[in-house]
Amino acid sequence: MTTTNYLQLMSPLRCCMPGEFLQEGFCPYRPAWMMPGQSWDRPGLFCERHRPFAAVPLSGDVAVRRLELRTAIYFASIKGSSAAAQQEALHTLISLVERAGGLVNLVDSSSVMGLWRVPALSASQHGQTGKGSG
Repeated sequence: MTTTNYLQLMSPLRCCMPGEFLQEGFCPYRPAWMMPGQSWDRPGLFCERHRPFAAVPLSGDVAVRRLELRTAIYFASIKGSSAAAQQEALHTLISLVERAGGLVNLVDSSSVMGLWRVPALSASQHGQTGKGSG
């Protein structure tokens, strides 16, 4: 008999139907239906729109895989204090990750001050030929 841990920290689940939403690569809707006998090797959670005829209402324990991706993400900020810059970056990151269906668990953050070399702009990029000129 195999025992499985209950996951305490989980992002909201999504319908497992791929392909229709090519930009994201997955259906963004929450599942309400499952295939009988759903298991680790045969996921089957579906939204109302994509549910197969044989699907039953979602209930009980559902086999899911929680992923943890460890990465370094860099943001630039013009905020005056390190705390304000980190707060702004964290807010942006949480917003993007939640939109993709994930959760953020901040482990650590840091910041460093440095110089940025501004790229040379053409006359049209300076607004000399656009709105607000002359």
